[in-house]
Amino acid sequence: NGQLVSYKVGSREYLKEPLQLNFWRPPVDNDRGSSMVEKCAPWRDAGANATVKQLSQNKAADAFELVFDLAVPVGETTATVTYSFYGDGALGVSLKLAPLGENLPEIPRVGFQCSIAPEFRAWTWFGRGPEENYSDRNAGTFVGLWNADVRENWFPYARPQETANRTGVHRAVFSDSKKHGLMIQPTDGQPLEIGAYPFLQSDLEGPLHAADIPFRRLITVQIAHRQMGVGGENSWGAMPRPDHVLKAEGTYEYSFVLQPF
Repeated sequence: NGQLVSYKVGSREYLKEPLQLNFWRPPVDNDRGSSMVEKCAPWRDAGANATVKQLSQNKAADAFELVFDLAVPVGETTATVTYSFYGDGALGVSLKLAPLGENLPEIPRVGFQCSIAPEFRAWTWFGRGPEENYSDRNAGTFVGLWNADVRENWFPYARPQETANRTGVHRAVFSDSKKHGLMIQPTDGQPLEIGAYPFLQSDLEGPLHAADIPFRRLITVQIAHRQMGVGGENSWGAMPRPDHVLKAEGTYEYSFVLQPF
C-alpha cells in the first residue's frame, strides 16, 4: 500500500502508526451543518485504502528513491508518492495527487498522517500560532517560533472535532526530554499545515464529549499540504468560501523532509 511502517535510528523506533496518505479531517460543527460528512465521505478512508499499481526505484545523486504509483479509491483518482532515503538518515516525502472522476466531492485535507512515540511531546514550530488556526481563521495568529506540549495544545471542544492545526509552518520539531526527536520541513517552498495530538484522528469522531477522548501512548501528527477552511458564515448549510475549499480537480503537489536527531 506504499505506507511507511517503520523509521528507526539505531534501536529507536520513531513511528507508532504508519506514515500514510490522509484526505480526511474530523468534522467541525460547521461541517455537520453543511453535510460535509455525508458529501465528502468517499475521502474518509481513501488514503488508508490506496493500493500500489507500480513501484519503481532510482539512484539519485544524493539519495535512493522509491516511487509508488497509487490508485486512490475515489473515482479514478491517482497519487504518486516518492520516498527519498538520504545517507544521513533523513527521509524526503513527496506527493502528487490527481483527482479524477465525475462529480467528486471536495477534499477535506490533502496530506499525510502518522503517529510517533509519545515521549516526543515537546512541539516547537516556526509558523502561525500560538493558538490553533486554519486557512480561513488565521488572521489573528502570527508567524513566529512557538513552543507547546502536545498533550495541552489541542482544544477540548464540547463536541470533539478537528483541532490543533497550524498553518504557514516552515519547520516543526517534536522532541523528548533528552533532546532526541524529529524535525519536519517543507522542501518545495510551500509552507505546511501541521497538527498534533495525543490520540488518533478517529478518536475525534466517536466520543460525544471531550472528556471521553482516550489519551493514547502515541502522538498523531498531521503533515498536510492544505486543509479546507472551517467556514462559519453560517452553521446550517454554508460551506467555507470557495478559495478555502479543496476542489477535486487539477493536481495537488507538495514535499517535505523528516530529519531525526
